Amino acid sequence: RVSQAATAPEHVTYKIQGGLRHVEPYDFDFTTHVKQRWVGRTLLEVCACEFVAFPRDYYEASIAAGRVTVDGQPVKSEHVLRDGQLIVHRAVRCRENPVLDRGPIQ
Repeated sequence: RVSQAATAPEHVTYKIQGGLRHVEPYDFDFTTHVKQRWVGRTLLEVCACEFVAFPRDYYEASIAAGRVTVDGQPVKSEHVLRDGQLIVHRAVRCRENPVLDRGPIQ
């Protein structure tokens, strides 16, 4: 299970346009601990097989750019995962679909 509550965007901005509320793109950290079934597999293999929101080449580029870390450190795609390690994937420029504007968010 991926934890999102602890890393929810704190300062999301939005604009109103044509009666719709548009959230401005923002960065978001997806965090998870290494599961037992991932132990001994490479970081890239786990990202590509378990997190299907993005294609394999996206994860290759993200790992190489340091946007995917293990225990707070950038690693290579071939990094072999160990039990309990923390994986963080910083997704940049996340986008959301616009919604109807019904006044200020409470």
